[in-house]
Amino acid sequence: MREGVTLDLRGVWVNAPLNPADSAKLAYLNGGSVSLKSSRDVLLKTGSTIDVSSGAPSSPMARPKAARVVMSP
Repeated sequence: MREGVTLDLRGVWVNAPLNPADSAKLAYLNGGSVSLKSSRDVLLKTGSTIDVSSGAPSSPMARPKAARVVMSP
């Protein structure tokens, strides 16, 4: 990936008490997953980003959870 390129698979932050329409986004709290496969090397240049961070809900009934991150070679 080139410098400045971002592969964005972030989860979303949902504030349902302030915006009830955001409740539909609760299914997208968790970040995604990425698997890069190639018959050659996969190069991530300095300044490139792969973001699979988690979002969180903000509601009277939900507690924020820590993100689960797994990296493997």
